[in-house]
Amino acid sequence: MNPALQFEAYDLEEQFGIHFDTPARRGALFQTGHKAGYIEPVGFTPSRRPAHAGGVTRVWRASRKYAK
Repeated sequence: MNPALQFEAYDLEEQFGIHFDTPARRGALFQTGHKAGYIEPVGFTPSRRPAHAGGVTRVWRASRKYAK
């Protein structure tokens, strides 16, 4: 699968302007998407989010069912 289609939570803010008032809501969104089969985890990477100071974050992609 194309690695360019992989994303992390910070991409939602940078590319789409989606902001969450608490990290728990962001986590709930990804958990729901995963349970519904829309996205799947593919690994971890250092976060680009300035407040994380290089901490680790999950990398996701569209599940094979929804990837084009």
